[in-house]
Amino acid sequence: LLDVSAQLSVTSGIYIAGSMFGMGAMYQISALQAAFPQYGLQWIWGLTYFVRIQGTQLVSARKYQWFQGMFRYCVGYAFLLLIIAAATIVPFKQVLSLNQARQAC
Repeated sequence: LLDVSAQLSVTSGIYIAGSMFGMGAMYQISALQAAFPQYGLQWIWGLTYFVRIQGTQLVSARKYQWFQGMFRYCVGYAFLLLIIAAATIVPFKQVLSLNQARQAC
C-alpha cells in the first residue's frame, strides 16, 4: 500500500503537469523522475526495505528494544542522506534539471 500511494502521487503529478502545460512538460518531468535514483533516492529505497524486513522480524520476535535502536539508527541515516543530497544537488539544480530534461525539448 505504501509503494502504491507513493507512486500514485508521482504519476498523478506527471499527468496533471501534462494536462496543464502540455506533452513537453510531461516528458521533462518523467525524465527527471527517471533520473532521481542516480542522486540518492536508491539509498532511501534500500533503507525502507531494510526497515520493513528487519523491523518485522524484530517486532514479531518481541525484540522491541532492538527495533527501537534500529529505527533510531535508520532515522539518523536518513537525516544524513538528506543533508548530503541537499549539499550535492541544490547548488547544481539548474544544470542537473536542464541536462536531464534536454532530450525532452
